Amino acid sequence: GLFDYRGLNWTLAGLKLGLRGDHQRRNGAVALAALEVARAAFPVSEAAVRQGLETVFWPGRLEVVWERPMVILDGAHNNEGIGALVEEMRSLRGERSVKLLFAAMEDKDWPHMLAELSRVASEAVLTRVPMQRSADPGKMSAAVKRRIPVSVVEDPARALQFLLERAGPEDVVLVAGSLYLLGEVRPLLAGRAPAQWAQGHSLGARP
Repeated sequence: GLFDYRGLNWTLAGLKLGLRGDHQRRNGAVALAALEVARAAFPVSEAAVRQGLETVFWPGRLEVVWERPMVILDGAHNNEGIGALVEEMRSLRGERSVKLLFAAMEDKDWPHMLAELSRVASEAVLTRVPMQRSADPGKMSAAVKRRIPVSVVEDPARALQFLLERAGPEDVVLVAGSLYLLGEVRPLLAGRAPAQWAQGHSLGARP
């Protein structure tokens, strides 16, 4: 989105940031402040600043990979990151239903993460990543099933397929909880159109 910056010597209006979220605009302002301090040693033009902000790309941070349904990948895996994600999802979803695909590491505070995400999600599919540290989706289901409807699909590719088949074109599918989960599902979505799964094409679940 657009934001303005007023620093020690710079006043820049209408800056366009390539990343979504209020917290990313705050991060952008911090980066500009650091750049302003270092500008004497590293001269940079206003045009370069604007171009850099507009073209910055951070995979897995409120990354929209499909539009209909809107599929969002976010690798937030701590309480602060999940809080920022929930606030942003409230504005992004509008009146749309949010369907959550979630996995987490056992050593993370996944009960809090799921409790927060259940405030914006209408249902959840819980899965695991192929690592010993991955939290048990059955255990996670028991902790959150009183808040929202929950399904457990152990394989992440099949879990994604299951959730996409339940999502309408106006829904939002949110994949969150672990960067490892994003690493599992992002290659399955990249370069594919929603019609490919709508027509029954497999996303490539492992046997």
